[in-house]
Amino acid sequence: MKVGVVRFMPVAAAWLLVAAALAAPAAPAAAQASFPPAGALRAEFWTDLDGVPQSGDPWPLPLAVAASRLAEEAAWVFAGQVWGFEFEWTPLDRTRHIEESFSMKPSGSIPKGDPRLAPEDSRVEGQRLLAYVSYDPTSSEAGLIASYARSPWKSAQGTGMGDYLRGYQGRRLAYEDAARAAIRDLLRGLEPNKPRRVKGRIVFASTPRIAVADGTYKVEARFRIEVTEVLEYGLY
Repeated sequence: MKVGVVRFMPVAAAWLLVAAALAAPAAPAAAQASFPPAGALRAEFWTDLDGVPQSGDPWPLPLAVAASRLAEEAAWVFAGQVWGFEFEWTPLDRTRHIEESFSMKPSGSIPKGDPRLAPEDSRVEGQRLLAYVSYDPTSSEAGLIASYARSPWKSAQGTGMGDYLRGYQGRRLAYEDAARAAIRDLLRGLEPNKPRRVKGRIVFASTPRIAVADGTYKVEARFRIEVTEVLEYGLY
C-alpha cells in the first residue's frame, strides 16, 4: 500500500481555494460560505491529491489544481441534473462483427463564475480535497428538473468503471460508463431484439456516488432516460 504524506489544512483556507476555483477569472473569492437556498442542488465532491500523475501533472497535485478540478466536476454533474446529455449507443454484436460504441454530449453547462454555483465548506482529509457545493437553479431550470419525473422519461440506474491509472480522465469515463450501463439495462426491458443504434437523452436523477475500488473509479448513479430513436437491424 502506498503511504503518502498526510496534509492538514484549515477549513477556511481550503474553502477559499475552492471558492476561487468556482469564481469568475476577475472576481475575488467570497469571504465566507453561505447555506444554499431551498430547492438548491447540493452534494459533496472530492478529488485526489496523490493520484497517478498524468502527463504534465505535478505530484502530489497542488491544492489549487485539485480545487479547480473539483469545481469543474461539480459544475458538470449539476449541469447533468439540469440539462443532461444527448447520447448515442451502438451495442456490441459479435455475430455481426460490430464493436460497441457510446457517446454522450452535454445539453447545457454552468459557466465558470456563475454565482449560483457556490461552495459551502471544504477540507483536506489525508490525500483528498473534499467540498460541499450547491447550485441554485432558476425557476425554468427547476421546471426542467421536475419534467424528468414525467413520461416519456424512464428511471434507470447503472454502475460504471474507469481506470484509476488514467487519473482525472478515468473519473469522467466512470460516469459515462454508468450512463451506458443504465441505458443498456433499460433497453433490455423495452426492446425484445438487440437494436443497431439507440439515441436519446439522459439526466442524472441525483448526484452520483464515486469511489475507488480495486484500482478503478467506481460510479453508482440513478438516471432518467428518454429514448428518441431505436434503429433495428432490419431497417439499417
